[in-house]
Amino acid sequence: MLFTLSMATLASAATPLPTERANACRTVLTGEWAGKGLVEGFGKPVQVDHAASFRRDGSFVTRNRYLGDDKKWVEQELTGTWSATPGRKRNQCKLAMKMQGSGFESSSSSDIVIVNANTYRSLGFDMHRAGTRPTKPR
Repeated sequence: MLFTLSMATLASAATPLPTERANACRTVLTGEWAGKGLVEGFGKPVQVDHAASFRRDGSFVTRNRYLGDDKKWVEQELTGTWSATPGRKRNQCKLAMKMQGSGFESSSSSDIVIVNANTYRSLGFDMHRAGTRPTKPR
């Protein structure tokens, strides 16, 4: 009985509190990120080159490049605010962004998978912390 009680106490002490999980999402995502890959766009794969800077103060800048049907890159820069909260699974975070761009405002929320401290997965491809290399090819 004493052993069971001790193990339960240890297990509850090791389980992060909700605020700690929320802080963990923000901590992991704060920084500079880059990724390249194919994303499904309107029924066909689109080549994307994506860079994101999630700042500690809750602001962000993203720079997206999309390869158009004419084989020319289209560039888009977005700025705004971001937040991250725990996702449905332990290795997921919900990334919420409010964006402003050339003549528009928008908001989005997406579940991302934290692969490791230097990689997260979003929109079907991996984003890597700037200055790091993928540990293995996908």
